[in-house]
Amino acid sequence: MELLKNRCKVQVVLGARSAGDIIMADEFNRAGIDLLVTTNDASLGLQGLVTDGLKKVMAGQKVDMVYACGPSAMLTPVAQICRNAGVPCQLSWEAMMRCGMGLCGSCELEEGSGEPAGWLVCLDGPVARHD
Repeated sequence: MELLKNRCKVQVVLGARSAGDIIMADEFNRAGIDLLVTTNDASLGLQGLVTDGLKKVMAGQKVDMVYACGPSAMLTPVAQICRNAGVPCQLSWEAMMRCGMGLCGSCELEEGSGEPAGWLVCLDGPVARHD
């Protein structure tokens, strides 16, 4: 809401398997946010992955920053898309955290995530910024 108060243009891309899995669309619409929905099964919005929607938005306008949250399988390609386009991003990684102190390593991101080797969600994150 701070971005809207500061008259920044905000675009949200929501993605899910099907229309029934889409959350918060009504809230974004009520706030006056430009919304693009993607569903894998084409039951709502653009057919495809949320990354397809991100590519479409980035191809059609200048993007100053991307904020994303979701599973690693989504965030890894989001990071790559942003890196290729030279757009900074902040990614909120989801991971199972057993100890929460960096001892067990259960929340270490997999190779290829775009984060450095040994990056722990519980200590180093959960948000990583890429400029």
